[in-house]
Amino acid sequence: MSRRVEVGQALHGAVPNPDPDGKEPMSHEVSLSLERQLADNLAVRVTGIYSRMVNTYRVQNNKRPYESYTIPVTNRSWRSAGGS
Repeated sequence: MSRRVEVGQALHGAVPNPDPDGKEPMSHEVSLSLERQLADNLAVRVTGIYSRMVNTYRVQNNKRPYESYTIPVTNRSWRSAGGS
């Protein structure tokens, strides 16, 4: 049984004004399992899962400014730090 959740309910509080013309987020998932008995005391099972998310939303953390990700990181060589 599938349950449909409206975009406004799923993202309530996470996105201030979701786009009313935006596409609804969806997920597609398929699982397949195959099991065979080879002998009285030996069996083999193979299981696989395919999962895909479509039209997902990403919530951005606006508390950290974008400029904080562009600060250069310098790493001194151990030789310049006094190593031999």
